[in-house]
Amino acid sequence: RTLVYDLDTTLPFPCEFHEYITHAIKPHFSWKEKYHRLFRVIPAKTFLDRFSSDRSHMLKADMQWLSPPPTYPCIATSESSNNLPGFIDMTRGSGHGSVMDLNQFCLNFS
Repeated sequence: RTLVYDLDTTLPFPCEFHEYITHAIKPHFSWKEKYHRLFRVIPAKTFLDRFSSDRSHMLKADMQWLSPPPTYPCIATSESSNNLPGFIDMTRGSGHGSVMDLNQFCLNFS
């Protein structure tokens, strides 16, 4: 049984993987190939040990905030203050974890 913890949906928290795929990802939509979804799947321990963000992605070109930043400190590790780009890069074989297409993602978790 796979549960999904997604703070960006209105689905139950947590929700069953099948419900998440059906209602949040909606695999029945027909997208052009260049718009096919990819998912970077990272072991939780790796994410918690290695992820860092200095919130620079939340700034406009004029250095004004797009939205007010959280009140808690930035996430940092002893190795990095900002490695977010490597976590969102969908180049297969790079970064942490594995990049999967929708079919691989569903097979992996269902």
